[in-house]
Amino acid sequence: MNSSKMRGRKDLLFFFNWLKDKGVKHIIKVIVDDFKDPHSDEVIDQCLSPFTIDILDWSKPDLDPEMLYNACPKVQELILRWGGNNAILRAWSEPEGLRRLKDLRKITLKYDQASERTEQQVRNFANRIGTILPHAPLQAGTASVTITTLDAELAPEDDGASTVLNTRVERAVSIAPVASKIEVIAAPDSQAHGQSMNSGRTASAANSSPASIHKWLESIDGFAAELKVLMGRIKDTHHKGDEIRVALIDDGVDLCERAFREKVMHGKSLGYYWDKDQRERPWYVSDTGHGTVMAHMIIRVCPMAKIYPIKLDIDKNPQTGASQIKPDSAVKAIEAAIEKGVDIISMSWTVDQPKGEMKERFDKALAAAAQKNILMFCSSPDEGHFKFSGDHYPTAHGPDKFFRIGASQADGQPYNWVSTDKVDYIFPGVDVVQANKQDISLNGVADRRETGSSISTALAAGLAALVLWFFKIGVKYASEKMGVPDSHSNHDRSDNLEESDMDLVRTIEGMKYAFKELGGSSGPNEKYIEIWSVLDTRTQRLSELHEESQIPRARQEFYKLARNLVVKN
Repeated sequence: MNSSKMRGRKDLLFFFNWLKDKGVKHIIKVIVDDFKDPHSDEVIDQCLSPFTIDILDWSKPDLDPEMLYNACPKVQELILRWGGNNAILRAWSEPEGLRRLKDLRKITLKYDQASERTEQQVRNFANRIGTILPHAPLQAGTASVTITTLDAELAPEDDGASTVLNTRVERAVSIAPVASKIEVIAAPDSQAHGQSMNSGRTASAANSSPASIHKWLESIDGFAAELKVLMGRIKDTHHKGDEIRVALIDDGVDLCERAFREKVMHGKSLGYYWDKDQRERPWYVSDTGHGTVMAHMIIRVCPMAKIYPIKLDIDKNPQTGASQIKPDSAVKAIEAAIEKGVDIISMSWTVDQPKGEMKERFDKALAAAAQKNILMFCSSPDEGHFKFSGDHYPTAHGPDKFFRIGASQADGQPYNWVSTDKVDYIFPGVDVVQANKQDISLNGVADRRETGSSISTALAAGLAALVLWFFKIGVKYASEKMGVPDSHSNHDRSDNLEESDMDLVRTIEGMKYAFKELGGSSGPNEKYIEIWSVLDTRTQRLSELHEESQIPRARQEFYKLARNLVVKN
């Protein structure tokens, strides 16, 4: 078999096999988002062939017509994505192509409209599909072929790659009578892919030049590696259930990423498709990949964190074509995070300040989160020193209720587009490699680089989660050791960690003190945390405590870390 057919994912095969084992034989409609790292044709065939499928919307571009015939010979409606290669249209419209599907009544063709040549190719496809075949007798009645296009004009120059869809034009094409209606729709799919749902100027870059080395990231990667080794040994016996919940309000998280195994909770979606059915967008799919990157950054800093993904409802600005968040979904997302009992909320986005009733609802939700001492981390818009007025939500609700985060360069200096007087801290955010470790990679792209305050916000939320985890471990360790002689311990009861210390570090003032003790610098760069000054020595100590007999000493190291991050009166 051709090796190219063997490439691709296989994860959905598990779910379709589960349906088959449950006795399901007939599926009315199948909808699968499969643009990024799609499943192979062989796997799609294996997924679908056990069932009778009425409507198929599998979004992998340029599906093989032979595979479709083998997988769902009784399909009545197809929604197909065309990548622009005319050879695919010809293959679909050949006598041995889609016209072999005797029950097919409707094809919706989705593609990115590019030129008059593209439109002509689509018209030719519609005409070929409608040609009468001797071996495919027509049923009673006739239908016409309708080509529906959405004329596109170029958006403003600051976003030349975007299109604004503004006019619907219908053209009737006179062809021989056919038994089915074919509807060709231009360019709706391009709106849902390739856009960046983030704050300011966040961007991705390929490895066209050597990546900057962030000392901050090198330090945390080394420390996190030791945490993984130790927690694998002591979690079930000493700290089962000790988790820090981080609500990630974004565009979803790709659940199939291997780094997220047992680290992502069942999430919530507040987003919907822009179609007549108003179908819910799944929380376990990141529409642009932005939310997935944010989740990786949080877990990179705190491997013990549990991510609670909440998917926002995002549409397009009709003037600029840029992604914009619906404020109502942002309010509902914050309310959902509170209801879930999270410890931290990470919001790597901003919206314009709402007005009227929406502002009241937004303020009420944010005040409720602050009342419960949920630590909230927000991005600063990367708009430069003279443009950030501070009127963006959520931070405009009350800057003292949030950690406002900006991006730093590899040397710890602020990113050029960050207004340093409008942020509380700066974290790595320029040319940040998504994953330095083999077990944290995005679809095999281990050296992809990201820039922007949204990256920094996720790292900051991860550091706060790590601090809270230190305290969970430390308080439990202190409780077990209180009054029990320990040759490795020299602390007394009056200087012990208590639940009240955990409560203190959950406040903004308490966490800011902890950040300071973790390596807060002074002078002009005081908003940058030099964590290596504290963590590197701990990393070395933990690397020497892997043996089972040394686990108590490893736990004591976490206790000492927490003890040093809180003020004792």
